[in-house]
Amino acid sequence: MFAHPFEWPDYGEDYGFPDYLRYYAEAGAGLVSMLDPLARAFRKEMRTMIDVGSGVPFAADFARRQLKLDAVCIDPSRYARQGGEWLGVPVENALLGGGSSADGQSFDIVYSSEVVEHVSDPAGFLQVLTDHLAPDGVLVLTTPNADFVSPETAALDNLGLVWPGIHHALYTAEGLKAAIERAGLCAVEVIVERERLVAFASRKAFGLNPSGTGLVEAHLEARTDDGLPDALHQGLCFRLFRDAIGRGRTDAALEALGRLRVALTRAGGPDITHSSDMAEAAEALGAEAFHETWPYFAPLTPYLSGSLALSEGCRDLTAAAEHFAAQVKICERLHGGDPLWRAEIAHLWAPALFSHGLARLMARDANSAIGSFEKLLSGDAPRGSLAAHGRRDPDLLIQARIQLGSALLQARRKPEAERVLAAVRAAADGSHHAVIDALLARCRTPT
Repeated sequence: MFAHPFEWPDYGEDYGFPDYLRYYAEAGAGLVSMLDPLARAFRKEMRTMIDVGSGVPFAADFARRQLKLDAVCIDPSRYARQGGEWLGVPVENALLGGGSSADGQSFDIVYSSEVVEHVSDPAGFLQVLTDHLAPDGVLVLTTPNADFVSPETAALDNLGLVWPGIHHALYTAEGLKAAIERAGLCAVEVIVERERLVAFASRKAFGLNPSGTGLVEAHLEARTDDGLPDALHQGLCFRLFRDAIGRGRTDAALEALGRLRVALTRAGGPDITHSSDMAEAAEALGAEAFHETWPYFAPLTPYLSGSLALSEGCRDLTAAAEHFAAQVKICERLHGGDPLWRAEIAHLWAPALFSHGLARLMARDANSAIGSFEKLLSGDAPRGSLAAHGRRDPDLLIQARIQLGSALLQARRKPEAERVLAAVRAAADGSHHAVIDALLARCRTPT
């Protein structure tokens, strides 16, 4: 898929976002998804790597420290060079094949993450990458998935994939494999990760390491102790917190949250655990003014804090409900700026409402739970808010209808509960039927 006609942006000017480096360091860079493919492609005999279009050189920093590779970076942008200074990894402001110091050299790993979609000649760019790959080397490439763009995909997801005025070309998995083969690499594996493609390619058959070996987490842990600039240090602590929550590791999440609070306090920043204060600030300020005080990851933390309070290891249903309510308020009231930069916040409105309802239901506050589930199912988000742009996952909506039926039962509103549950049973697949049938049986049992 090609954008045509296409007016080329000045990639050296950081997309016109004056605070892009801080945003990217604090929240924008998906470090695990960036570094994991590199760890998967690595072999012990490898010695060299080049990151083409590196952005802030997180990948080269990881390669140097964890994989012990001689890693170099090329990127024309200002934020990449400045981020390299933060990390202590030089970034050459140039183009590979266009007069860079790496022209004509070969590398054991040629890495290029989220770059091919930006270039004017994607086929030519793939050829340049191949020309700089050692005979036994591996090309590692990531790019958006063209197959994910569809009327069924949430509008903000479509917008982020197409990114008008920024993305020139998108590949399907089959198209990317064919394009890499045309560049001269006969062994190609393209992995589809929802909206992203991850490609590994070589001139010879190769194997991949398993995903999630712990190398990335170990690297982030080590880097939080390195005296980095505040934005980078806080961003790494936040990512450790988010990753621990995602993995259900309560102790690690508490430790990471403690580190994050200390890092913010030392820098004179706000207490990230005060979700209600954050929600009030979001209501009073636009996005730009809000981030003059709060870091870019801040509007994501109430949901994570609520999830931590809802977990078995440190369950506090009142605190969980308060965090989730704050997250809903942030999604509904944070306004101003390009929603693409805040898509992750926008997508939290529905799961935060669901989790708020669940916390209230577990606390036997059926009426509050009913209100949250009904609001989620109505989609009643304020017009123009981040919440109005957010994703509505079909399975989450099924779960919300089931929990609404359960809340109505708890409130002794059996006829309404039965109507809700009968309707959702007709819409849900068989994996939900046992739970729904058990609730329906309660609806039909005399009190």
